[in-house]
Amino acid sequence: MRRFLHWFVLYLLAGITTVLCRIEKDELEKIPAGGPMILAMNHIGSIEVPLLRAHVRPRRVISLAKIET
Repeated sequence: MRRFLHWFVLYLLAGITTVLCRIEKDELEKIPAGGPMILAMNHIGSIEVPLLRAHVRPRRVISLAKIET
């Protein structure tokens, strides 16, 4: 049930952001389907990270963050 909820939220979030935001799908297609990858981004707020995570599915993503002081 938890895995289903996880994927449901990701697909729902990706669908909503595709409609409301201008997501450039041709840029997302450059992300390889397998193997190791470092995905680094500079973001303004905290919402960009889950949005990007929703669009790089079905890859497994492990996040690392730093607290700014």
